[in-house]
Formats: sequence, C-alpha cells, structure tokens
Amino acid sequence: MKGVVKLISALTTFVLAFIALGTGPVSANGTGAGSPVAYLCEDADYQGYCLGLYAGSRINKLDDKFFNDKASSIKILDHRYNVTVFEHLNWTGRSTTYLFSDRDMSDEKIGNDEASSLYVSEQQEDLNGVYLYDHYGMSGDWIKVTSSASTIPLNDKISSIRIVGPYDITIFEHANFTGRSLSFSGNAYPEGTTIPDLVPHGFNDTTSSILITRR
Repeated sequence: MKGVVKLISALTTFVLAFIALGTGPVSANGTGAGSPVAYLCEDADYQGYCLGLYAGSRINKLDDKFFNDKASSIKILDHRYNVTVFEHLNWTGRSTTYLFSDRDMSDEKIGNDEASSLYVSEQQEDLNGVYLYDHYGMSGDWIKVTSSASTIPLNDKISSIRIVGPYDITIFEHANFTGRSLSFSGNAYPEGTTIPDLVPHGFNDTTSSILITRR
C-alpha cells in the first residue's frame, strides 16, 4: 500500500511540474514575471496544450518545454510584442515572425509541427496599415502598405487582407486603378479587420492596384 501511495505522489508531482513548466514565466534564463504575451498551441485554432510565452522569452530548445515539433497555432495577446519561431534549435533554420495570431501555422514558412526554438521581441514599428497576403487566412508571403499603388509586388496573387487602424482600401482588378473594384474598411482592434478569403468576393488572385485612404 505504501508503494502505491508513493507512486501516486510521484506521478502527481510530475504532472504539477509539467503544468508549471508550460504555464510559468520564461525568459533568457528560464525565469520571468508577469502575464503571457502570447501562447504557442499544439493544435490548430489555439486548441490543445498551449505554452505561455512572456516578454523577453528566448527559448533555444523547445524540447526543454516538452514542445519540440508540436506547434500548430499561435495566439498573440499583447501586440506590443511579436514572436519569431525557428525550425531548428538555437534559433536556426526556416523562421516566421508573427505580428498577429495565426490559427494554422501549416501554410507559413515554419510549417506545422516544426518549431524547435523561438524568441519574443518588442514590436519596433507601428502595426497600423494594410496587409496583403498571397494565401487564404492571412498567411503566406505578405506586404504592408499605407499608401496607394498603381501596381503592387504581389500582382494577381492577393488572397486575403488585414486592415489595422483608420484605413480604407479599394482593390482593383487592373493596374492604374482600373477594372472591377472592391472596398474594405479597418478598425481600431489590435488584430484589425480581416478578410480571410477573397474567393467569396470574386477577387482571389485578381488585385493589381490599390487605393488607400486614411480616415
């Protein structure tokens, strides 16, 4: 009976230690303070076990957090910070920097279940602006714009849009603001106004020029 009690006690201690490891503050030295600024989650849509990330976190080996090659989504809570996730240990290999939450990392450069190290940085630039993405769900390659353009680098490749701050955008089918057009407006929320799929709007991979106004 004593052996059973000891076994249960040991298992309880291990589980509590595991929970503390995943949710407790981390930094360059493995300790820190305050609330998480982001969560890295093992399943898409911020589901499953989530690892709390704190301001200044630098984790060179996610295996130490029982989280190597497990990340599938990331939730940014404090937009004063961004998170850069790397394919290999010690901040090497393919990487993706997340300014905003991403419900599915599979269509990013880092990919799904590939993260092995990461760091959290202070956001150095104003996030307000219009973000144009070449994949569904605000993913893939992207450009940020704050002014009109008669042609754009991702010509006929735009599949989703994010508008952060007091901006309005009209996208045009052809260069020089010609052809069919479609307009959207931004808002003051940190994640902005999102248009995750231009297919229902009949405008996927169609945009060639953009007209932007700031309210």
